[in-house]
Amino acid sequence: MNVPLTPEMEKVVNEKLSSGRYQTAAQVLAEALRVLQERDADQERKLADLRRDLQHATDQLERGEYWEYDADTIKQLGEEVKTAGIEGLAKEPKPGTR
Repeated sequence: MNVPLTPEMEKVVNEKLSSGRYQTAAQVLAEALRVLQERDADQERKLADLRRDLQHATDQLERGEYWEYDADTIKQLGEEVKTAGIEGLAKEPKPGTR
């Protein structure tokens, strides 16, 4: 198979060859394809995880496992989060102490 390369792609291949890490242009392109396959597989895993999480959230909604907030309760939630954060920071050691 012959694949034409743009001048920019050819420059990248030549730079990789000049580095000494690769012996042939075919090795450079094989590595590029391997990295592309890894990236595609990683994206597929992330998409599957997202779909699973979305289904889990949808199931929780359907079972009524959620809280509704209004102006008062959202303010209360904010205060609880703030208090928990302040308490968490207070437990951390101070710089220079142990």
